[in-house]
Amino acid sequence: MFYCGPRTLTNSMETVLTTAALYYYPWPQEASTRVSSKQVVIYLSLAALSCLVRPTAAIMWLPLCGLHLVSCRNKLHTFTLHFIPVGVGALAWSAVVDRIFYGKWVLVQYNFLEFNVLSDQGSFYGSHPWHWYLTQGFPVVMATQLFPFVFGAVKFWRKQKLVLLIVLWTVMVYSCLGHKEFRFIMPVLPLAMISC
Repeated sequence: MFYCGPRTLTNSMETVLTTAALYYYPWPQEASTRVSSKQVVIYLSLAALSCLVRPTAAIMWLPLCGLHLVSCRNKLHTFTLHFIPVGVGALAWSAVVDRIFYGKWVLVQYNFLEFNVLSDQGSFYGSHPWHWYLTQGFPVVMATQLFPFVFGAVKFWRKQKLVLLIVLWTVMVYSCLGHKEFRFIMPVLPLAMISC
């Protein structure tokens, strides 16, 4: 965090918003307790805001939101009264803010996706082999917490399977992109620390 935090505020903000959203996220082990609409709206709003700050945050949030939608009791109610309003509201807010600052209608999230993924122009800033996050990126970001993470992952696999799968999923999807940096995987730190 000390290395990556000051380099770019968007990655730091994405990590903070992701951490806050994970706090409110209705984890499956909480299924016995009733999840309030307020809690769902808070986590969805924070997750949507993190995706607006850095669209790649959706890599982590798509499976988590999908799991929440599949595991909730009233799927249609949750989708129409929580997911759609929060998603549309976040995109509308982003569009209005971008219209004010750019002076024209711009969909920044699409421009980000087009530049970094579809046209792979991010590779202009450097590219690494597919295994870079596994062999260098994740170990460096975890630093001294790497061994407690591995120990915790092995020891508590059954209890933390979802958390570890989300960490693995995120790192693997980022591994498919050509341009890689340590700061890109900062949002998986809060989930990885659960294992530690």
